[in-house]
Amino acid sequence: MMSVSSICDSLVERQSGENMHRIFAALIWITAGNLAYGQLPSSTMNGRVSDLQGARVVSAHVTVTNQTRGVSRETLTNAEGLYVFPALEVGTYDLKVDSPSFATTETHGIILEAGRTQTVDITLHPASANSVINVNEVNDTVNLSQSIIQGQINSKTIESIPLNGRNFLELAYLVPGNRPAPTFDLDEAAILPSTAATTMMK
Repeated sequence: MMSVSSICDSLVERQSGENMHRIFAALIWITAGNLAYGQLPSSTMNGRVSDLQGARVVSAHVTVTNQTRGVSRETLTNAEGLYVFPALEVGTYDLKVDSPSFATTETHGIILEAGRTQTVDITLHPASANSVINVNEVNDTVNLSQSIIQGQINSKTIESIPLNGRNFLELAYLVPGNRPAPTFDLDEAAILPSTAATTMMK
């Protein structure tokens, strides 16, 4: 027959084992959540803050806010009047810039897309009593941060064109402005699927 002390020791060991399993499971769950969060598509917003004469505004307070989640991030412009917000979630944002002696400028409806950098330059105006300048952002501006061609080919387009015996990489030519580099060989790319197609701008 087991002694009382042996029974107590056994219960303690069993309880400790169960707690360790729970702690281990919690650690796995937290780690998986962090990895999944880190793999979410993200974007970058940057720009320059200047005055009406084009002079850079140093240490301007810049705030970006996700319209859907209400989450904000803040930064200050550097010695060149530049700001940057890396690793922002994809979505629609509001941008607020304020600096002493200048009116607060708010820019609304800035759309950030996955893997792209959105440049939003801000021009500050002299301050007046409780003045706030609102700007409705237009997102069809020229991207000055990335010299790339991007486009989306939907499933309806793919299903409606003949591809029998053709290289699927040719679908990339459906994107306006896209063409193969002079040294790119479609036949070689078909044989070596791991070789990425290199494209260039017109």
